[in-house]
Amino acid sequence: MKKYFKKIIVLLVTKIKTTKTMKQYFKNGIGVLIPISLVFIVFSQLYDFINKIVLFLLPNSLQYQWWFVFPLLIAVVIIILLIGLIFSHIEIVKWFKKKFDNIVNKIPLVGTVYKFGIELVDNFIVDIKQNGEKLVVEIVHGGQKRIGLLSNEEMKIVFVPSWPNPLNGNGFKVNEYKVLGKMKMKDFLKLVGSLGTIGGEKWVSVFEEIEKKEVKN
Repeated sequence: MKKYFKKIIVLLVTKIKTTKTMKQYFKNGIGVLIPISLVFIVFSQLYDFINKIVLFLLPNSLQYQWWFVFPLLIAVVIIILLIGLIFSHIEIVKWFKKKFDNIVNKIPLVGTVYKFGIELVDNFIVDIKQNGEKLVVEIVHGGQKRIGLLSNEEMKIVFVPSWPNPLNGNGFKVNEYKVLGKMKMKDFLKLVGSLGTIGGEKWVSVFEEIEKKEVKN
């Protein structure tokens, strides 16, 4: 163990020769740790949530074990799959669900909340069919070319995030947009998060290409 530790120390001393290289290695270390930390936080929160349910349901005659969470988690996943299977293929169940929706939607306040939930689910299903991918598009707003995500294709609503935080931004209802075929959603998020330093070459302006063709003609 000491032998390997000495090798690591020697490697650090020989590689980190300047402040610039030290900053670079520090950035690389942060780049490795942040995604791992986020995954750990998500699973930790999920474990705590399921653990509270286990403690609530556990009979007094049974002694708690840390692994009780996992059978319950598997059971929840199986139940959700079964519900999805039943409501997708059994016609009479689908018919009852439709009637239930019609009744609930007529109830004041409750119907509004229920309808909102249905819309969220519909968007979630569409997102699954697209493998979580949103189309990256280019729009022209205020005479400036902007890049964003197509939130609603039917209504032509585009979300243009703020840089470098893509969780904030503005929504635009546009008359025209152009799909950036060479840029995927992950490339777009890298571009925004890095303030344009990563993946900028993939933003090939479609509107500029059209303008060039019109000038030639």
